[in-house]
Amino acid sequence: MKQGLKFLMDLQEEFQKKPIKQKGESLGLLQDQITSFIDEVNENGILTKQVVFASLRYQRWLELNPKASVQARGSILQELYKDYRLRDLLDDYPETRIRFFLMSCFKDSNPELIDELLSLQKKLRARTVTLEDLGSHLHHIHENITLTKEEEFFLTRLLFEHLDAAEEGELIVWETGSKSRLDLISLAEDSTGDRYRIRPPFKPKEIARFHSLLGEANLPGVFQPQHEFLLLINSNNQMVGGVYWKKTEEKTAYIEKIVIRYPYRKRHLSLKLLEELFNRLRDQRYKYVTIGFFQAGLFYKLGFQINRKFGGLVKEL
Repeated sequence: MKQGLKFLMDLQEEFQKKPIKQKGESLGLLQDQITSFIDEVNENGILTKQVVFASLRYQRWLELNPKASVQARGSILQELYKDYRLRDLLDDYPETRIRFFLMSCFKDSNPELIDELLSLQKKLRARTVTLEDLGSHLHHIHENITLTKEEEFFLTRLLFEHLDAAEEGELIVWETGSKSRLDLISLAEDSTGDRYRIRPPFKPKEIARFHSLLGEANLPGVFQPQHEFLLLINSNNQMVGGVYWKKTEEKTAYIEKIVIRYPYRKRHLSLKLLEELFNRLRDQRYKYVTIGFFQAGLFYKLGFQINRKFGGLVKEL
């Protein structure tokens, strides 16, 4: 695309020369058409063939299955996203996922919702908004537009790519300093069948409680403003564990500590909590997660390795 745009911009300059202009006009090509096309691409981006084909297949499938459940539609949406490798386009075309959703599951949605998503699509394209900050911007939509259950279902999966169609997940709004953002409450099950919620802290006192958990496990922690948290909450609404981390450089996160309360250990909850963290980091386009040699045995099992480019252990996401 970059080479094509450069060619058109060069051609636009060449149109100042009379012979080139005459030749172009004889073929029905006007300078205004070139300028208009360049402006359109710069404003709205390129509609890649992968997105077009994936959207057409979704519409064709929907024509054959007009009464498909929202879970079935979510499943085919995720399947097409993977089949056409749309995730691979995000580095060059960060608006890809929103564009695909607009051309498929949101195609006939509330016009107000469509307008807001189109606006967000343009901001992603212009890189004035990053995928990492998407939750803060979708918060505005969630809070100011009345969504149907289906629209909320797909909005959740727009933000959290890893969430399967049949997987339960609830959108929540929480405060992060001076702004609000959307986040996810996900569910996990331990080796005994007990269920838990994995979510960020809602209130400062929950961060204080997590700090106490670390202290009880002789894992003193020092929290800083850039730290982020995921907490593990049991069915009695008690905090039984958590993990905290920070962004250290572009697309790299560093895990500080993870803790599980003693009575809940050996139930595979550390694995559940870390896998959820890895999924959320992938959704935000992180490529690496690192840690010191803290609990090295656990992290080796999760695919962490020693890498000379990083201190400690590293896992490629």
